[in-house]
Amino acid sequence: MTFTKSMKRARRRHDLNRMKARARQIYPRDVEAKCANHLQTCSCYACGNPRKHFNEKTLQEQRAEIAAAQEIARAWPAANAAEHLSAV
Repeated sequence: MTFTKSMKRARRRHDLNRMKARARQIYPRDVEAKCANHLQTCSCYACGNPRKHFNEKTLQEQRAEIAAAQEIARAWPAANAAEHLSAV
């Protein structure tokens, strides 16, 4: 149990160091990289979440719905065929 706990801690430290390095590249005068946890510089409608600005679903949600609809479409004819064969 302590192994996974220490690995999680190591991952968080690694991610924080990575984000601080990126923050120092973007804002070179911020030596301590205080803005590492919030590097988003723009929240306009083109960069932001479409659910917030347009009441639309995100691309990931749209893809998931399409995949689910295709899966149902593939399974549905097989279910109908079995019902029709049992009725005859």
